[in-house]
Amino acid sequence: MLLLAHTDTLHGTLSGPATKKLMERAYRVFRDIRYERLATISVAYLYNLRKRTGYQRHRRVWTKTRPVPLPIGERRAPVPNNRPGDLRVDSVHQGDQDGVNLLSLKS
Repeated sequence: MLLLAHTDTLHGTLSGPATKKLMERAYRVFRDIRYERLATISVAYLYNLRKRTGYQRHRRVWTKTRPVPLPIGERRAPVPNNRPGDLRVDSVHQGDQDGVNLLSLKS
């Protein structure tokens, strides 16, 4: 399990089939005897190993939520670039009229 955790750390936790191929290649092509048992396991068992607490203890990855680079809900005037026909669509507010949602009346 430590070798699997080390391999996943080096390669960034690839998919099961890709990780299995890496281990097969490490054993068969590069003759690394540490990968002898891992080269013969199935992909399903590889995922089972990743669920175990021994693996989780050595391979815990925390990533922060990344901000969205798109300005969602930003209010600004349209820039038509001197072209006629540019239309500004407000997709955040769906057009309630007198407290009644107009989209719910269409169905």
